[in-house]
Amino acid sequence: MLTIHSPKLALLRWLDRHFAKHGYNRAFERHVARLLYDPSGLSEMGSGTPFGAVIPVTGLNIGFLGQVSRTGERVIAAGQASAQLTPFVADAIAFGDAVYLVPDTTAQGATPSAPTQPAPLTSSLGGTYMSLRAAIIGTGTAGSPSGGITFSAPYFSGIAVRLVKTMLGYPQVPGTLAIGSYAPGEVMEVLERGSVVVRVWAGTPQRNQPVYLRTAYNITYSPGPVGGLEAYVSASSASQVALVGVVFRTGYVDGNGCCEITLLSRQSA
Repeated sequence: MLTIHSPKLALLRWLDRHFAKHGYNRAFERHVARLLYDPSGLSEMGSGTPFGAVIPVTGLNIGFLGQVSRTGERVIAAGQASAQLTPFVADAIAFGDAVYLVPDTTAQGATPSAPTQPAPLTSSLGGTYMSLRAAIIGTGTAGSPSGGITFSAPYFSGIAVRLVKTMLGYPQVPGTLAIGSYAPGEVMEVLERGSVVVRVWAGTPQRNQPVYLRTAYNITYSPGPVGGLEAYVSASSASQVALVGVVFRTGYVDGNGCCEITLLSRQSA
């Protein structure tokens, strides 16, 4: 026996039950018949989509920025986002941002393999996380950094992990990030090893190929921001630095520019 599953068949069966319970209604029957054999009549019911219409799917999204994307081995550290201090101003750290753990110079001994830090970093922000964008730009602008770090691979400490957050105030101020980022001074989480979803700003990612970080603004690769993650785009003039032990997981980029990367080893402890 052939079983047919369709909205029309389901509607006919519902009509049988309706008429058996409430009695026959000729006007109602004519209206239903018009819907069955003239799908354009569905607009009268608040929908312009006929029965059996196909909804096009252009591709699957990978996930939300900062979302840990694989089960199994992962290392996530917690710490405080750098507070807004003068003269070095830290900004909000968005989910999926590359971050830097500022060494705490008050501790005994020196941080292993840590590059020399500018004074505003070591004197007031030690032991906190800062977006690499803010750390590189310093007190200057994206086009003209000033007082920040000169980026090299050891500065990379991980990726800001997405958490479910609530709004800190209502109504939200237009143009501000309230639930997709960590505000200065908040406790945050950072993925040090494992796979995570990030925004890829330039280049064509390939599976198991290195992830690069932009160290200087280049109009050729706009809108790629300073501190943004990219695939390889050109020679050294493109101002990219390859991150050690960080590769593209699959190379697939969804319609939102999101891609999955894997941190193979911890850069900070």
